[in-house]
Amino acid sequence: MYRGASESQFNQVLNMELDQVSEVLRAEHCPLDLVTQINILCIFQACKFLDENWSRKFAVIIAQKNHHTKFFPSSSLDNLPPGRLLYVH
Repeated sequence: MYRGASESQFNQVLNMELDQVSEVLRAEHCPLDLVTQINILCIFQACKFLDENWSRKFAVIIAQKNHHTKFFPSSSLDNLPPGRLLYVH
């Protein structure tokens, strides 16, 4: 999951960073702890057992926030309470 990538960076995320994630999972000196590596390997093996043509796939989620609008309560200049949902029709 990526936070703050702009639309102009989508190709970089897909073409470069996703390859780097795959490489880390295959690396001899993987930075993940041993238990996590074994869990990932077991999941991959189970998927291959269920479908010999299976290959791993990744879903890339990029959250964007492209606005510069600020909302204040009408009674003060304080911020709105956390979790406030604003619906503008």
